[in-house]
Amino acid sequence: MNESLENYKSLIKAVIENAMSDYVKLQHPANRRKKYLQESLIVASAMFFDSSFRFTIFVNNDGSKMSIQDALFFSMNFPTNSYNKFINNLLNDMELYWYDKHFQNIKIPNEVSICGRLYFINLIENLNNTICDKEKLLISLDKNNRAKDREFINSCLKIIVDTNEIKISKDDFKKLSKALYLFIKINGGFTTENDTTT
Repeated sequence: MNESLENYKSLIKAVIENAMSDYVKLQHPANRRKKYLQESLIVASAMFFDSSFRFTIFVNNDGSKMSIQDALFFSMNFPTNSYNKFINNLLNDMELYWYDKHFQNIKIPNEVSICGRLYFINLIENLNNTICDKEKLLISLDKNNRAKDREFINSCLKIIVDTNEIKISKDDFKKLSKALYLFIKINGGFTTENDTTT
């Protein structure tokens, strides 16, 4: 096969892979403090989710500008009818990256208002299990647990669900807790404007 064609395919593949990485890693505002990083996330998002997106420099054989589906098929022989699978994999990669990333960007406050009640947060050394005491308005977390931010969000959600008498299965609660945790973590919730701990 023609070497320049292979180089062209490699270039397109590299652009797509870079956009995938940008889409995953630039989700958190702390990772895009510079304008060009913000723009990279916006372009990556448009590339994958805006059906009208076209590359300005990559063209098909007929001279038309490539869509992301065209570029995937051309550079990686990715079937055009499998685009939803590609997107689902990208979203799954993003979720796994942020769920497994153990930096503490969710600042656990000393107290938190939940359904009109002020709960106090108690960080305890070597606590075996998270304790949610609705009578004493106290949430106790293991100070050394790397996933204490997950436990904090999970505890808050449990209090919200119980207080509002919301019926939800254990599996659905786990899904909702994970989704809420990722929403707060990726968007920099529970941080102050001047906080640079991420």
